[in-house]
Amino acid sequence: MRLKLPQSVGITLAVCLVSCLSLSTPHILSAQSRRDVESARRVPVTVVLVDSLPGSGVEALILRRPSVQPHDVILLRSASADGTALATAALQLLLIRDRAGDVPTSASTFRIREGSRGGRALEREIGSATRIVDRLRTKQPRTVPGLPEAVRATDIYLPSQLMRNEMKANQRLRFGPRP
Repeated sequence: MRLKLPQSVGITLAVCLVSCLSLSTPHILSAQSRRDVESARRVPVTVVLVDSLPGSGVEALILRRPSVQPHDVILLRSASADGTALATAALQLLLIRDRAGDVPTSASTFRIREGSRGGRALEREIGSATRIVDRLRTKQPRTVPGLPEAVRATDIYLPSQLMRNEMKANQRLRFGPRP
């Protein structure tokens, strides 16, 4: 039996099919389209070196700002900034994003205390975080929206919540379901 669909339904179905294929098969997308899809899977964070941070014993601050882009800023004390401090703050921000989403709904500030350290996940990131901090020290000061003065700053991109969920799902599939 063959169904006869109205032409508009057929066209809509064809458009949906082409859209689904283009999203699920990145190899047929143009290079620019692949970059666009990949950049949508990563969320920017501005990392900033500052002379001082409020409070004693604070190694870094994470600012989440719903009305200013980029929405997330990591402030590191210039005198003590290193790869461990940046990696700790970035991993903390990923945990915050897991709970509150990639885009904040309200302004908030999170303190990273001196001596806060993660486990193996932190160890894997220290090398690249150290290179980022080293490059950051050589940058010329620039204005960052929402901050009162020009500062040494650079943008990094962390995986979006969607991308992290995909990685978690793939991890579960790779090692099989848990009993």
